[in-house]
Amino acid sequence: GKSGAAPVATLSATGAEGELFWLVDGVPQASRGAREVFRYAFDRPGSHRITVLDGAGRYDHRTVVIAQ
Repeated sequence: GKSGAAPVATLSATGAEGELFWLVDGVPQASRGAREVFRYAFDRPGSHRITVLDGAGRYDHRTVVIAQ
């Protein structure tokens, strides 16, 4: 990528049903269909928690670390 450009993650969920709700560090970012991807540009380095919830009430999360 370009020097200085924010790192971008392309995220998806398997086994999900209905609408997906994506949160980064506890803040809602987007809603997408279960088969759609979510792209997120991180605006700062460090540890970030990504959470996804589906229409059936299931959720999962992962922590990623963005290097400086």
